[in-house]
Amino acid sequence: MLNQLEEYLRRLAPEGVALAFSGGVDSTLLLAVLCGLRQKIQFPFAVLTMRTVLQDKKEMLNAEDLAANFGVIPTFFSFDPLTIDAVRHNRTDRCYHCKKAIFTEFRKYAVASGLK
Repeated sequence: MLNQLEEYLRRLAPEGVALAFSGGVDSTLLLAVLCGLRQKIQFPFAVLTMRTVLQDKKEMLNAEDLAANFGVIPTFFSFDPLTIDAVRHNRTDRCYHCKKAIFTEFRKYAVASGLK
């Protein structure tokens, strides 16, 4: 499956890749595969990390350290999810609204940077 993931990312890579990186298991795996792929082929690449009031500083430092271990410096964004009613009022769909806002910001950055 790892080979399939790398092949999929290899097909996307020429148009540029913007990785939403939280420092969690999933995004760290993607970062590792993308960094390995960049050793084989060059392509535009950005690692994007969102800072929010819902995370502690240690969590962000860990994400930054993980990225540094792969030789990458993330681009950090700041966002207060409590500005979204669904999050502030703890609605059942709060995660959807929070993620949508975060990925909207990341997409704007990617498009402005010429990354697919």
